[in-house]
Amino acid sequence: MHGHTIRDERYVEAFRQFIIAEYGIDAVRISPAKRGYYGETWKVEALGSAYFAKVVYPAAHKSKYRRSFPVVERLTSSGIENIPPLLKTNKGKLCSDFDGAVVGVFKWLDGDNVQNEDTRIPEYKILSKVYTVSAKGLDIPQQVFDAQAAQTLRDNLKRLDNGEVQSFFKLHADKIECYANSLANLSKRIAKLKTPRYITHGDAGGNIIAGTDGQYYLVDWDNPILVPPERDAWFCLHRTCATSAFNSALHENGIDYTLNFDIMAFYCYYFWFDYLNLYLETYFESGDVNIIREIKAYLTGWITDNMDFAEKIT
Repeated sequence: MHGHTIRDERYVEAFRQFIIAEYGIDAVRISPAKRGYYGETWKVEALGSAYFAKVVYPAAHKSKYRRSFPVVERLTSSGIENIPPLLKTNKGKLCSDFDGAVVGVFKWLDGDNVQNEDTRIPEYKILSKVYTVSAKGLDIPQQVFDAQAAQTLRDNLKRLDNGEVQSFFKLHADKIECYANSLANLSKRIAKLKTPRYITHGDAGGNIIAGTDGQYYLVDWDNPILVPPERDAWFCLHRTCATSAFNSALHENGIDYTLNFDIMAFYCYYFWFDYLNLYLETYFESGDVNIIREIKAYLTGWITDNMDFAEKIT
């Protein structure tokens, strides 16, 4: 999923002047960078240096983004070198506000955003190092293992005012209820478990940068949550070798924990609903019916292998 807002020259110049005044960077050029769904991203070029700026406008995401900066600072100050460090404002703040949005500025990384078999092991190793960092004193929410994501989708579907979108979801009504039941059943199983809590990323696989320096980096820490590692590992549920590699990375970094398949299956269902809710919340905010194409592609795309495997577990 990617955002599509286009900014004119007046906006870019205003943002450049803001960066100069707020961060003390002698920005000579600002240009669009490869972006994700929520953030508008920019490369800020100064004489002899470059930075990455991410600007978040959606109200539902701004509070999460703002809360993430102390986490990034904790991780980088704890010796995690595979996360680009923050640049503070002239007043020592971790983030700033521009045009009603939250702004974060980071060290620029030369490299490519890739996700393939070669990036899995580096991804797991970075995450396992992150899990060794204490979350004490940080304002990070903890995951509640319940079926609320399914109920949120039901509530969102009641708000729909577009016939095409309504008809599409009616075709998937049986699947929605089937997955909702599976999510509820897994929630009851997991409630009986005593699990450790670590700082997790939530979308690590899609945010690995293969640097030109030969190192791998993990970016986009917008929504850290304190939970077991399965929040980061569920993507590899249907790949036995990947699950084994994740467990090996945990043990190599002194994490005495082995991935639980029930918890990974829970996250398959949780994120299946969560992503649909994200699409619908975006539709409610923008009114863009083209989002239906993204929903169709999502429901028949990469997540289906995980869901098929999760169904076997439940």
